[in-house]
Amino acid sequence: MSGEDDLVQLIANIHSAQKYQAVDSKVIERIGQIELAKRKNLKEAIKTTRSKLHQVATSFFTSPMDFATWKDGLQHLTHDVSNPKLHEFCRRLMGTHSSTDERLPILNEFYSTIFKDIAPIHSILDLACGLNPLAIPWMPIARDCAYYASDILPEMMDFLKSFFDHIRQKGKAVVLDLTSEIPTQKVQVALLLKTLPTLDQVDKHRARLLLDQIKAKYLVISYPVHSLGGKSRGMVQNYDAHFRSLTTNWKGTIQRFELTTELVFLLTHSDQ
Repeated sequence: MSGEDDLVQLIANIHSAQKYQAVDSKVIERIGQIELAKRKNLKEAIKTTRSKLHQVATSFFTSPMDFATWKDGLQHLTHDVSNPKLHEFCRRLMGTHSSTDERLPILNEFYSTIFKDIAPIHSILDLACGLNPLAIPWMPIARDCAYYASDILPEMMDFLKSFFDHIRQKGKAVVLDLTSEIPTQKVQVALLLKTLPTLDQVDKHRARLLLDQIKAKYLVISYPVHSLGGKSRGMVQNYDAHFRSLTTNWKGTIQRFELTTELVFLLTHSDQ
């Protein structure tokens, strides 16, 4: 059997599982190609591809992703981002994704602390965003702020487009795989929230490339302080070391924030 036939079988096998159907097909193909090149046979490649996709995408959702119902729910809400009912809706949806769910207890503190010295924000690039754009009502952004969100789940990005339209937020929500593409637009702030450890599961060299090539004055990089299972032993120290290894020759300033649920670094480019 040829390598091309193996890839066709691998993709068909992955798509047969409902939990992976939400993932962009190009991402499945890319990871599948990498695993086929590394593994002894098709069965092993399928197993490791499933594991990687779980790590980079599907493991974060704590309940079913009912994007159609979510879009319908928007129609019954005000466009006003300061409205408590809209806030309640956003918080409820962010609670379905482990990354944003962990941030909910410190949502006000998170953005007021990190953006304190650089607000108001006029443009944001939110990479591997998950449901983080739903936190826009808590962000100190300017009225004319352009918000560019990207992730590898097409239906989620379609929902976020609807959310942007509903709150009249300037910007875009697009499907983008950070392991194969780096956005080229210039922005004031780029967010890589809990993203780099996930990228390492696919390509351990990708993180430094992103830091070098993202065109942003400020980069916000964060790491979880607890695993999805709630364990925290050594995580802050390990991720601190991981970050330091990535930024050994960083040309600019670095601020560090150790918050209750997240370890955050604010990097300022000296040449942007």
